Amino acid sequence: MAFSKVTLPDTAVGAPGLMMGTVGSAVGLYLGWSGTDAAHHLNIESSPAPERWADKHTSTETSPVGVSIIHFGSAMVMAWSGTGNQQLNVAQSLDSGATWTNKVTLAETSAHRPTLGLWGKQIVLAWTGTDEAHHINLLFSNDAKTWTGKVTVAEESIDAPYLTNFLGRLYMAWTGTDSKHSLNVSASTDSGRTWTGKVTLGETSIAGPSLLGLGSEMMIAWSGTDSKHSINTMSTRDGTTFSGKVTLPETSDYTPTLSNGYTANQVAIAWTGTDADHHLNVGTL
Repeated sequence: MAFSKVTLPDTAVGAPGLMMGTVGSAVGLYLGWSGTDAAHHLNIESSPAPERWADKHTSTETSPVGVSIIHFGSAMVMAWSGTGNQQLNVAQSLDSGATWTNKVTLAETSAHRPTLGLWGKQIVLAWTGTDEAHHINLLFSNDAKTWTGKVTVAEESIDAPYLTNFLGRLYMAWTGTDSKHSLNVSASTDSGRTWTGKVTLGETSIAGPSLLGLGSEMMIAWSGTDSKHSINTMSTRDGTTFSGKVTLPETSDYTPTLSNGYTANQVAIAWTGTDADHHLNVGTL
C-alpha cells in the first residue's frame, strides 16, 4: 500500500476532523481541528490537491477535545464538545469554514468530540455520554438544526464512536471499556436506531477508531496500545471479517481520521502527531 504524507505547520489537541466535498465553489479535502492556543479555537483549512493546504479559517468557537466535520448537501457541518460545559454543538458553513451559521447547542454532553455520519438524506450525530458507564448515544436530523429520536446504545466506549456507510448499512466502530480496550464494529439497517452483528476485533486502542466505507471495502484505522501508539489500518469486504493489517510508520495519541481522498478509491487519513508540538499530518493511502 503506497503511503505519502504532509506535515502541516499547525498544531492540535485531540483528534482532527477530515472530509472530502464541495463547499461553496471549493472542491477538495477539508481539515478541522482544535488549536493549541490557550482557548483551543476551532480551525478549518482546505486542500484542492495533494500537499496544497490554504485558506485557513479560525472560528470563535472552542473545544479542548477535537472536532468532527462532514459534507451534507452543499454545506460543511461541524460538531464539537464545548469548553467547560462539555455540551454538544453543531453548526454549518457554506463558505469553506469562513463563517458558521445555524449553531445549535444541545443539552447532551460528552468529554470527547462527537462524530457525524450520514444515512441517505439524514445526518447522524454520535457521542459517548458523560453517564457513569459512558454509553454511546445517537441523534438524528434532516437539516443539521433540529435533532430528535435519541437512541442510547447498550455499548460503552472510552472515546468517541465513528460512523460510515457500507453495503447499504450504517456501520459504527468504537473502543470498548473492557480492560484491553478492544475495537468493536456493529451494523444498523434502520439508520442507527438498532444495532446488530457486533464484531469484537483482536485489536486494541488508546482512543476511538475511525471507519470509511469506500466501494467494495470498508477500512478501520486506530492508534495502537503499543508503546509508540502506532497508527494501524485493516479492511473488510463483508463488514465482519477484517484482515490485511498495516502498521504505518506514524504515531498518534488520538484517533486517526479517515476520509475519501482526491481520486476514486483513494483514502485520506489525518492525525495529530506525537512530536513535541503535536503537528497535524495528512496522508493518502
